[in-house]
Amino acid sequence: DGSCYHRIAGEKFGDRHLWPYIYSANKAAYPDPDLIDAHAKITIPSQPNLQKDKTAIESSVLDAYNGYLYMIEKEPKSAKNANRRELAARVLVSGEKLYPGFISAHENRILPEYAQKARTIASKIVK
Repeated sequence: DGSCYHRIAGEKFGDRHLWPYIYSANKAAYPDPDLIDAHAKITIPSQPNLQKDKTAIESSVLDAYNGYLYMIEKEPKSAKNANRRELAARVLVSGEKLYPGFISAHENRILPEYAQKARTIASKIVK
């Protein structure tokens, strides 16, 4: 209870920005990127290699981004949607933190308002 993907990624992989990699392994059973049920049995994949597993990691970031968009569409009247919009942009920042240039490389798969917001956030924290 109280676990979240970024906390698990920090504990297991030493980098909370890798949380989409865990989410992606569990998205079929748990489509909400922010919700792990208290008694859920999730899959924690082996620690990825940032160089060798780049394609899979980048895909997982896009999976998490799309997971937020899916939840917004699925629950259009949810009070959580403002936060989901923020988190959709922030997961793209994780991609940028892991792989500088991520947002530009995947811009054709990201809605412009999210790309811009993610760039603004990233410019303040990604060095």
